[in-house]
Amino acid sequence: MSDKKAFTNFLAGLAGGDVAIRLTEDLEKMHTALVEQVNENHSAAKGSITIKLDFKADVQGVVNIDCDVKCKEPRTGTGTTVRWLSDSGFGSEDPRQTRLPLRSVTKIEDKERN
Repeated sequence: MSDKKAFTNFLAGLAGGDVAIRLTEDLEKMHTALVEQVNENHSAAKGSITIKLDFKADVQGVVNIDCDVKCKEPRTGTGTTVRWLSDSGFGSEDPRQTRLPLRSVTKIEDKERN
């Protein structure tokens, strides 16, 4: 198997070409879902396509190949929340961040500035 395209040729032949067709359809769905997610939420989106091949060879040299394809499109309507570990649970403030001494200020009227 020195052919650089050996895997793509092998994949194209699985289940009479049905696996390649399924992967192509899943890839198109993934592209559409990623574009929609990014455009709607104005944030990154991620998904995955997993190909699992199980091989079983018998003593006569016959190999059965079971293929499982899973397409996990990005979830819609959810975002990422950042929290920090603290002794009391998940904190909303970074414990390493220095706190600024904030204070209230009053507005100076334009007449008083001159």
